[in-house]
Amino acid sequence: MGGSTKVKKDRNITEAEKMVANEYRKDIDDFVSNVMPLVQQQIGSLDDNSIVRSAIRDTQGNAEMAEGMQKRNTARYGLGMSPAQRKALAKQRKQDAAANTAGAQNNARLVQKDRNENVALGLASMGNNYRQQGMDDMMNAVGIGSNRAMANAQSASAARQQNLGTAASLATMAFMAF
Repeated sequence: MGGSTKVKKDRNITEAEKMVANEYRKDIDDFVSNVMPLVQQQIGSLDDNSIVRSAIRDTQGNAEMAEGMQKRNTARYGLGMSPAQRKALAKQRKQDAAANTAGAQNNARLVQKDRNENVALGLASMGNNYRQQGMDDMMNAVGIGSNRAMANAQSASAARQQNLGTAASLATMAFMAF
């Protein structure tokens, strides 16, 4: 009878382990289907330099706008310029545009670098959280196995004690009968 009780307890623990394993499998499947695509997208964006490209485009547009404003103001207010003044103004505009583009590009590179570093740190942090959760889950699984082993050992010990007690009682009764 003691053997069948032990089998029944093992079966119950096995069912609990299956339940825990199914929950862990659901967590893994959820991660793979819902989180991994986002992680892959974020990893792919680390090579993105759209902020820098946008800054260059914006500064070029600003330079063209400034040139257009200067031409309209000259036409509107009748400011006459000599060919030397126009040449100097064009040279100054080119220098300003180049300096503005370089400055904007430098700032954009710094912003892009900060953004990429933040994404990388976020991914590393998320990975660390998932790793820690996995370790916790593994410790829970080890605990279940450990609890089962302890329950089996206690059950075996109790059965031995019961058998010894029964044997001692029988020996005492046999001794008293003679």
